[in-house]
Amino acid sequence: MRERGFNQAELLAKQFAKNTNQKIILNTIARIKPTESQTGLSKTKRFTNLRGAFKITSGIALCDMNILLIDDVVTTGASLESCGLAILAVSGTQLSIATIAYTL
Repeated sequence: MRERGFNQAELLAKQFAKNTNQKIILNTIARIKPTESQTGLSKTKRFTNLRGAFKITSGIALCDMNILLIDDVVTTGASLESCGLAILAVSGTQLSIATIAYTL
């Protein structure tokens, strides 16, 4: 967001919600731990770097919901895992993940 002036994953989520007539919930996951840039880190270090980095800001909004977490590009999956674990900590949530691209 800071670099591009927009959040590409948010734009994808908004379009998906519009096309499927689904509810979108924004600003529910917050970074609670400052982390170093993932660029240049090994796969293992990326996962360690993001462990516990996110929390749900409004668990009540997600209770007993099936959540689709959308990301633009998956590199190692560390960000998705960290966010996903925070989502799954909310009572009764189920999680699915969608992405547009991945790197090898």
